[in-house]
Amino acid sequence: MENKTSKFSMLLLSFVLAVLLWMIAATQSDPMAYARFDNIPITFENTRELDANGLTVTSSNKGTLKIRIYGRSMQVKKISDSDIKAFVDFSEIKSSGSYKMDVQVEGLGEDVAIVEQTPKKIDVYVDEVSSSDINKPVFTQVGDMADGYSVLSIESDVEYVYLTGGGSQIENVTKVIGQVDVSERKDDFSSVVDLIAVDKNNERVDGVSVNPSVANVSVKVGRTKKVKVNPLIKGKVKDGYRMTSINSSIEEVTIVGREDDIKDIDVINTKKIDVSNATSSIEKKVGFNIPDGVIIKDDIENTTVIISIDKNNEKTIYISSFTFKGLADDLKASVLDDKVGVVLTGNNEVLAKIDESYLSGTLDVSGLRVGTFPLSVKISTKELPSGVTIKRVNKETVKVKIESKNETKNKTENAIKQE
Repeated sequence: MENKTSKFSMLLLSFVLAVLLWMIAATQSDPMAYARFDNIPITFENTRELDANGLTVTSSNKGTLKIRIYGRSMQVKKISDSDIKAFVDFSEIKSSGSYKMDVQVEGLGEDVAIVEQTPKKIDVYVDEVSSSDINKPVFTQVGDMADGYSVLSIESDVEYVYLTGGGSQIENVTKVIGQVDVSERKDDFSSVVDLIAVDKNNERVDGVSVNPSVANVSVKVGRTKKVKVNPLIKGKVKDGYRMTSINSSIEEVTIVGREDDIKDIDVINTKKIDVSNATSSIEKKVGFNIPDGVIIKDDIENTTVIISIDKNNEKTIYISSFTFKGLADDLKASVLDDKVGVVLTGNNEVLAKIDESYLSGTLDVSGLRVGTFPLSVKISTKELPSGVTIKRVNKETVKVKIESKNETKNKTENAIKQE
């Protein structure tokens, strides 16, 4: 009996020793090891529970997960990024508010431990679901057109978009945009673009869904041309005043249109600015008169026009030179009145350079014979400078004496004889 017990004890001891030896060998051939995994995406789980309660996640600092693990080398080496699942579980969230949520990790295996994890928690905000609608989306361009070309128009098949998301997030939405890639385009084209809800700073508003989420757009492309801006004026300033200059804050614009529509356009006129009875300078923002089928590039809608208005200065020039129209060959004529004064208005510097050589008077004596007659004076000008005008003449009529040349000659001869 004792032999049998002794043999069993020996067998048991041998088995234990064998196991120990195997464990020692296994440990030496498969040592412990570390591994690091970065950029593991963090997902949201059980969000249907939120939907059922009329809730949605409107903001979070979700980011990505970074972990360091520890375990047997062979087991650690088998783990890849795709095996690791990082998630936040929303199954217990029943109301709106701010939460610090645990980031849970699965897929590492039973004997692998996490020794470092960033983040362990994330901040999320859960809000009540709301909805809204917005009129036609706004389409913006990205990329550069081919030289000499620009977008003439963008049309889409979307009239309205509907927004769903947290109430506070939807309140931040100012418009929905679609970005159209126009890089190196020269001809009309069609495209499908994503629709995005943005805030007042044109930043995307997270947590807001747009329906429809895409739009089909048709883009018309036109040629470009630089043209001058021409301010248009209507009316007249008050008597005694003058416009000294007209300037536009935008002197040149680039127009876009089909080749045939823009080839004959050299200027773009502004809307008319009324200067009627003005006595001081005018500064006014005005739009443009844009021909059909043409647009102004860069969405320029108006320009500021400054019209300088000054009071006219005056200068009186006296005429001493007269021409007699229709005077018979046997007659001579002379003006008996004082010099005729002509009042000129204009810029003082220009007026200072003007003398009587610029003006002359013409008197029509056709059919008149010897005698003294009141006649109207017609003022003739010789190349008066621009901006200088005749305001008035101080005498509408003058006395003109007409004599016979022969009678004058006879009187002179008789006076000589008497001497």
